[in-house]
Amino acid sequence: MRKNYVVCLCVLLLCGVTSSAFAAKKNSRKEIRDSLKKTEVDIRYLREKCNHWSIAAHVGVGFLDGDQSQKYNHIFPRTFAECSFGVDVEYTFNPIFGLYLEYMRNPYAGKGSYEYYFKANGGYNYLQKTPIEFKGLSHTVNVGLSVNMLNLFYRYRKQVVGLYVNTGLGMAFYETTAYEPGTTDVMDKILNGAHIAPSFKNGRCMVIPVGFTLEYNPTRYLAIVWNSQYRLHTKDNWDCMQKAQNNDNFLYTGLGLRWKINSVKYKERKHVRDMCAGEFEKEMGVAMAAANALTINNITNKIDTLSDRVDKIEPKVNELYNESQRVIPDSDLDGVPDTRDKEPNTPEGSFVNYYGEALTAEEIQKILGESGDNMPAIYFELGSSSLNAQSAVVFADIARKMYKDKNLKLELRGYCDYVGSEAFNQGLSVRRAETVRNELVAKYGIDAKRITVIGMGRIQGPTDNFLPNRRCDFLLKKK
Repeated sequence: MRKNYVVCLCVLLLCGVTSSAFAAKKNSRKEIRDSLKKTEVDIRYLREKCNHWSIAAHVGVGFLDGDQSQKYNHIFPRTFAECSFGVDVEYTFNPIFGLYLEYMRNPYAGKGSYEYYFKANGGYNYLQKTPIEFKGLSHTVNVGLSVNMLNLFYRYRKQVVGLYVNTGLGMAFYETTAYEPGTTDVMDKILNGAHIAPSFKNGRCMVIPVGFTLEYNPTRYLAIVWNSQYRLHTKDNWDCMQKAQNNDNFLYTGLGLRWKINSVKYKERKHVRDMCAGEFEKEMGVAMAAANALTINNITNKIDTLSDRVDKIEPKVNELYNESQRVIPDSDLDGVPDTRDKEPNTPEGSFVNYYGEALTAEEIQKILGESGDNMPAIYFELGSSSLNAQSAVVFADIARKMYKDKNLKLELRGYCDYVGSEAFNQGLSVRRAETVRNELVAKYGIDAKRITVIGMGRIQGPTDNFLPNRRCDFLLKKK
């Protein structure tokens, strides 16, 4: 008796520990889900921990570096300084690399000489020069890559100053007008028999900007910008003179401001241009961890849902398994269970019907096929008129007999079991007989005129899908 008390106490203790552990696990899982729901609210913030877009505008002076300005030992071009300005929009991927779209408006002016040839008496060509002044205007659009050289070499540093190297590719649209020196008269005249008109419009060429940007970051929204660049062109006629020696290029330097587009909602979110490489990688790691935590939470929810469904299905599966393992008794081994067998003592291997009753010789003959030569029948699946592989032997035997005796005629009788309506089974019995006829005609070359098809409908007997009733019989007759 004392042992029983001890066993009961142990069982109660084990149940209490198990339920406590389950409750603790359930509560901890609930806490994790609640925390992850809070994370989900700010998941977009965590994934985009920093801002990337910025807009810069700068104003400065530009010089055309062309053929008119080239003189020995002159470092800077001798063309006139003109006021230029530019605007760019940049997406900074990380503290090192950025991609920008830039527009530049560059007016230019200068003076020099225009060279032309004329023929003198005697037919000789002489090179002459006439002084000119010119003014022009170009509009340039280009995309480029920006590289922060300081962040490239220093992973951890304060982002007070940034030094960027820029290069890109774009298109320039320009026009230039040549004037008489000291006047505003456009040059268009005949001189020594030559037409002098150096002006042109609608010029276009490729441009490759190369330069640097020095930025000072006093606030999280604005930066002071010093932008300098040398713009390489693929044309040589910007200064109304084309010597085909060096293309005309442009030198620009200017000051401006950059607006770092920062979030108003998340003030603690920094702009990439204000972050060093090490800080940026840390923030991206936090964002990835949060995203992974949310993914794990979703997977956990799906697993819990599947577990609940499995718990509901498992008893039904066990029930079906136990039912399948149950042995149904069949004392006489005739294929009919004892619960339905009306003659449970028939000899082994006997022909029996659905209820286990022994068949007479006439019934067996009918099942095997109604033929004077004891022809076998072809059997079909439930509700089907398709042939199976075993029927090939029967077809071959029938074909041999009809080849041997050209006076034989064949009557095909299709039958059905008792499952389904009379109308359905009547049509199915006809289709079964027609399937057999079509096989003999198409595959064995038997003349269709020698074959008669009859649908016998369903056979009275067991009210289920009794296989011997789903057949087609062969009856050979003389003409």
